[in-house]
Amino acid sequence: MSGISKSQVSRLCEEIDDRVKAFLDRPIEGDWPYLWLDATYVKVRQNSRVVSVAVIVAVGVNSDGRREVLGLDIGASEAEAFWTAFLRKLRQRGLRGVKLVVSDAHDGLKAAIAKLLHASWQRCRVHFARNALAYAGKNGRRVVAAFIATAFAQNDADAAKQQWRKVADQLRPTLPRLATLMDDSEADVLAYMSFPAAHRTKLHSVNPLERLNGEIKRRTDVVGVFPNPSALLRLAGAVLIIAASFYIAQREARLARASKSQQASAMLVVMSLQKRLLSSIEAFVRTLDVHRASMLGTASKVPVVEAVNLDLLATTPDADDERAELPEEDIEREEDAQMAAATHQSQAEPSAL
Repeated sequence: MSGISKSQVSRLCEEIDDRVKAFLDRPIEGDWPYLWLDATYVKVRQNSRVVSVAVIVAVGVNSDGRREVLGLDIGASEAEAFWTAFLRKLRQRGLRGVKLVVSDAHDGLKAAIAKLLHASWQRCRVHFARNALAYAGKNGRRVVAAFIATAFAQNDADAAKQQWRKVADQLRPTLPRLATLMDDSEADVLAYMSFPAAHRTKLHSVNPLERLNGEIKRRTDVVGVFPNPSALLRLAGAVLIIAASFYIAQREARLARASKSQQASAMLVVMSLQKRLLSSIEAFVRTLDVHRASMLGTASKVPVVEAVNLDLLATTPDADDERAELPEEDIEREEDAQMAAATHQSQAEPSAL
């Protein structure tokens, strides 16, 4: 780039580094029942060699349904020690209330989850399907995938486990290794079935996090080989900050749609109440007319109230003040005269009854 000095580039990098550090070190507040963990690999130059390093990302959903990027780190591999240090840092920042962790079946990650989070673990269904279909052979993959999918289509955990074992028993004579894999993976692949049905579509795999990793890969592929891990952390952190802003915008849009829906529902309730109120007023006016007419001996000519305008029921303050100054006898005499005039007018018109 022309027109930008080295000092300006350094200053911009420092500003980005400060923002990324603040984002990754911010406190984590509240309970986060669902946590997704995954890693992607990017090439970095270290000690005059090009090596692949693991970029691990954590995304969580809190008890209010808000999704956020919780953490990012870079390490030489997905060893247990690396995952343990990453999860320990999340806990130090305030991560708590985790009930389900969704990830692939990496041994180091599984050990770190069991050691630090003490939560249920959901093996990514997509990753499991890839491993399972490898035992099915090229010609039998479609049939095996359809059989396994019948377990995922069940409505509750007990039915899913029962169907899972049934499928495993059916495959055992022809595909014993696949049946053994299903036996060993039953609890891990079906862990999400114990959680609310409305949440399950997002809990059975790391697909929500895979899309985020795909965006990181798309940006890092442009660079190719990073000069050092700090440069990679800077770019990946900036991508996550943008993703966090996108999550906020998505949530605000959903809240706006929900607010409009609630307003429409409230309007329907108000209209229903207004209709019921009008019906009650009309019934009361009819009763009053019948009573007045019977007193005047004109019950056969009862006026019919077609509709009541609520605006006409409200008396202006000036009229109230003027009527308040009149004696009570004058007010009653005025009301009787108005009622008699209305009754006389109704007698002169054909009855709607």
